[in-house]
Amino acid sequence: MREYREAGYLPEAMFNFLAIMGWSYSPDTDLFAREQAIARFDIRDINPAAGALPMSKLDWMNGHYIRQLAPADLAERIAPFWSEESGIPVEQLRADPALPVIVPLIQERVKTLADGWDLVDFAFVDEISYDAQMLVAKGLTPGQSLAALQAAHRVLVDVPFEEAALDPALRNLATELGLKAGQLFGILRVATTGKAVAPPIFGSLIAIGRERVLARCARAEELLSSMTP
Repeated sequence: MREYREAGYLPEAMFNFLAIMGWSYSPDTDLFAREQAIARFDIRDINPAAGALPMSKLDWMNGHYIRQLAPADLAERIAPFWSEESGIPVEQLRADPALPVIVPLIQERVKTLADGWDLVDFAFVDEISYDAQMLVAKGLTPGQSLAALQAAHRVLVDVPFEEAALDPALRNLATELGLKAGQLFGILRVATTGKAVAPPIFGSLIAIGRERVLARCARAEELLSSMTP
């Protein structure tokens, strides 16, 4: 069982998965807690035929149990896996204020505890890298993308770093600039995370923190300026 634990499978999921190999809780129920299985188990219900190990079902079950965890519990469990992948000491990760912010943002996306680092690494490192062309939003020129990012930068200097303030401030800015929200958010997402696809933008900004967000915006503006005639 060690290899499953090291692969990021939860004990709850493994118990549930193994319990249905040759036994059925009920014809229409695959998910149940240990206590429920103990209460219902009857040795006469065991199927003597050899059971298969459908890994896709284990992944599905594990994802279900991950989604049921309290975010703080998931953060505690996932930190050692992210530490192993990143080389960041596990206690440093657990103490990082970004961890409790970012974990709920990816809780619906991960199937095992070994997943997710590639989605969130930007929140735990000082430097990010990306292709400067990614900063140019669809339908915009480098100059227009630069102007949009500079305007967002000015907003981010003063707006409270909480979703209730960031969301309307940046959406209103997009309207003022005559842009679709997705265009502005896309530029800002690449500038601050280095990714075209990342967790929700407002939570990502909060996890990164104002100081690093502003520094990354400034760096992205330099890159866009170098692309502008």
